[in-house]
Amino acid sequence: MNTAKQLLAEAIGTFFLCFAGIGAIVSTSAPISSGAGLLGIALAHGLALSIAVSIFAGISGAHFNPAVSFAFVVSRRMKPADAIAYVASQTVAAAIAALMLGILLEFNANLGPTLPTAAVYFPPESVHNQGPADLRGLQFLPVTGFWFGTFGLTVSDYARTIGYEVILTFFLVFVILCVAIGSKERGLMAGIAIGGTVAFCALVGGPVSGASMNPARSLGPALVSGWDAMRHLWIYWTAPFLGALAAVAAWTYIYNLPPTRPSPG
Repeated sequence: MNTAKQLLAEAIGTFFLCFAGIGAIVSTSAPISSGAGLLGIALAHGLALSIAVSIFAGISGAHFNPAVSFAFVVSRRMKPADAIAYVASQTVAAAIAALMLGILLEFNANLGPTLPTAAVYFPPESVHNQGPADLRGLQFLPVTGFWFGTFGLTVSDYARTIGYEVILTFFLVFVILCVAIGSKERGLMAGIAIGGTVAFCALVGGPVSGASMNPARSLGPALVSGWDAMRHLWIYWTAPFLGALAAVAAWTYIYNLPPTRPSPG
């Protein structure tokens, strides 16, 4: 059964991950523009997750991700009721992290919503002379130095985003299942492997889908970023779960493991 200690660990770990990751994205956006770039964003997510896993693995299992908790339920390593409590803790913590960054920056920066990349890009000089109303729906992409809009998305844009999220989440969840003991990720190598996987996936998929792999991580910034982020949230609350399902199937087949009873907590 979940305890307050386990749920608090999930909340603090998720807050740490989201605050660090979103903060790195904020640092690449006007008016701050410190130039962290894609590598900085990937490292911030990966390092934050590695540290959080190392700290909280022995307490809550260090999920920090609804897709991960879902995978442990499907693989019969966690009770559904426990997973629901974990997901609630994770999503609330992610929303608080995004809200706090918004308040601290007076909502004047890009708060890191995960969005599909549009087919049309806008060079920086094309937006300098635009009014605030004309800049709605535009987001700065540090890798290219271009702004892009989420309007006018085609079916292929959505398919590409969903495909990336499914594949990247598959990598992440498969690694987690391989290094976890029961429903918990344990040991120094678990933190390194999981954090490294997140950093790698962010480098590969960040410019295309935002490389969320985490419904809670997408929900928090979307809640404080407005309709343009919210209307694409369905992608990041479906694709990661599909990737998690595929990871559980592959892990079960490769290791040929019999179903196990969920751990007591």
